[in-house]
Amino acid sequence: MTKELDNAGANAPTPQLVDVDTMASILSVQKSWIYRKARETGPKSMPRVKCGKYLRFSPKAVLKWISEQ
Repeated sequence: MTKELDNAGANAPTPQLVDVDTMASILSVQKSWIYRKARETGPKSMPRVKCGKYLRFSPKAVLKWISEQ
């Protein structure tokens, strides 16, 4: 890796990831809606991160995704 990449990674803010319960609360929807949207695949699917068997979401990315629908 180059020095620039090392420095950029060290100074970049860590994105906050939330679980299904928290994301459902933020969006005021049921957890089943979150799970259903998270199962969809393709370029227009809900942004998510799979950490082992757990799903995590970036609220900022999900809100942006919703606004683009």
